[in-house]
Amino acid sequence: MVEKISLKQWRLRDLGKAGLLLLLIFLVVRYQIKLLGFGEWGDESETIVAAKMIVSGQSLYREIFNHHGPLTFLPGVVLELFGSFGVTGHRVSIAFLQILALVSLYYSPLLKGSLIRIVYTVGAATIMLVYLPDNFGHMYKYQVLAGLFLVVVLSQYTLPAILDPVPIPFGRQIIGNLLLSCIVFFSISYLPVVLLLFFASLQKNKIRIVTIIFVTGGLLNLIFLILIGSVAGYLAFHLYLNFTILPKFTGTENLWVLIGIAFSTATKNLAYFTYLLIGLAAILKLASFESNIPWRSSLVALALGSLLIRGPEYHALPYLYALTSLPLVFLYGKKVIQTKWVPAALSFLLVCFIKLSLLIPADAQKLMSGKRFEKTEFGQLAKFLTDENDLIIAYSFRSFSYIAANRLPASGNYFYLPWQEEYKNNPVLGIEIDACKDIKSYRPKLMALDKWKVLDRYSWASYGTCIQDFADQNYTQFPARPYYIRNDLAPEFLGLDADGLPKTLRPSVGLTPKNSIQILFTPKHLKSNNQLTKIGIMFATYLKTNQGEAELQLINKDGSTSKIKFSLPALVDNGYFYFDVKNGQYTTGQIISLSGEGISTWESAGKAGGATTCVMYQYQDGTLKHTPGCTIP
Repeated sequence: MVEKISLKQWRLRDLGKAGLLLLLIFLVVRYQIKLLGFGEWGDESETIVAAKMIVSGQSLYREIFNHHGPLTFLPGVVLELFGSFGVTGHRVSIAFLQILALVSLYYSPLLKGSLIRIVYTVGAATIMLVYLPDNFGHMYKYQVLAGLFLVVVLSQYTLPAILDPVPIPFGRQIIGNLLLSCIVFFSISYLPVVLLLFFASLQKNKIRIVTIIFVTGGLLNLIFLILIGSVAGYLAFHLYLNFTILPKFTGTENLWVLIGIAFSTATKNLAYFTYLLIGLAAILKLASFESNIPWRSSLVALALGSLLIRGPEYHALPYLYALTSLPLVFLYGKKVIQTKWVPAALSFLLVCFIKLSLLIPADAQKLMSGKRFEKTEFGQLAKFLTDENDLIIAYSFRSFSYIAANRLPASGNYFYLPWQEEYKNNPVLGIEIDACKDIKSYRPKLMALDKWKVLDRYSWASYGTCIQDFADQNYTQFPARPYYIRNDLAPEFLGLDADGLPKTLRPSVGLTPKNSIQILFTPKHLKSNNQLTKIGIMFATYLKTNQGEAELQLINKDGSTSKIKFSLPALVDNGYFYFDVKNGQYTTGQIISLSGEGISTWESAGKAGGATTCVMYQYQDGTLKHTPGCTIP
């Protein structure tokens, strides 16, 4: 009778653990999907644009400026071989690697009991998915890649090598050393952590084989660099520029400054000070397993400290990721959770599952409020003014503009900052990318020059004078926007065709299932015999995201009708929405409701009466016009 009850309890316990594991998997995948559309940051977009340029045939570091390590671009290059993807698509690789990192923690040889594995992995997943995104920990950035590699190295290789007397299996030696050698190729600044962990992980009679594996990893990365770029360019931009030019601007020109930054970061606030205490406690516990001098644990401590020399926030991501592995040392050798700790463990699981499940309205609202908009004003304008093969410029640091416009840059310097100008004046190894020369040669139809004051110290005039002078002479700036259109492209588009009479903007009637919106073309358009190929219509959504669909119907001179369905949630308040239309001489049109309502178009009305819809026109011969009196993006 006793054995039967025990067997039943055993089965229930196993079913409970399996249920917890399945719940964890579901919540992690669900949260990862939501993070794909959360936020946008220039460094991530910069990486994605570089990957697109590499796949287009340009050479990294020779024709493309970037001072990040070459391995950073491998996930992006592989993805872009299958098509053109935005930020969401490129984050899938990060989501996949985060799941692999969690799997490496779950299956760490330092964890023995299945419930202990679940509790630990749930805690790590909560940190990675709920809290690290505040530091951009969900983005496709080299700091995230390095951090995830460190999680695997520490949990599967380095910490077991120090704690566990059983020799590390050959497979984990291969993984550990290959990943260590790869981390250097995300950024040369990670060389100290890589070398320190390499030596901390060494075991007797394994020095030769792990050295071969480590060197092999480096050679594979070098081959990848040669395939996509230039070794000389890598030395020029990633080493010379990062170590000799950039420190002049950031004030990090000597070792003592870097040590001070590391200490300041480790004690920045209560959160970072808590991280420091946890890390020190783990290191002391690790040291207790070493006989005589705890040199291995000391190397691990120095390795983690070296990750802080770049400062806090997103630069500290590898450090924060690595810390998710260190508490493993406290659980080494424990197979079960003692009965007295079970309530605490279950309470911990409950809190983590609530955070991961987004049951708290504030948690869900945080993700919603940070939702990224894939369409931007400049991106839509670029699609309207340029063809797919046209190149554009977005300065100073607006890399997302290229993604939103689905256009490649007109210069290898696809962003432009003071250190690039400084390098241009002192190039090395025959590597030189001259942004001003590129722009003058290509003469892009459209540019964005936001004249960013970098680090609040370096004005646009200190590093963008040549580019600005060329723009002032050959381009016309859009009113109240940092956008520049080439002078020879239809000056009428910029409002020079206005009749001189004052205009006022007003919304049209609202769209309802019973009321359509009339599209009222300008007299100049109606008199033109030019065929229309694309139009942009300025909408008012009244600060709402309207649901449903509508249809644009345009009537040609020959009486035929062109119909285009569009989604109302895609509209931006007070922004233009663009339609590719079948070539034709359209004289009138309307927007009808299919399943949505609540929007209007903007109209330009004169004092004498009469109104025309705010429309931007693109004709078959390339001519561009807009409705006088209407806002230009």
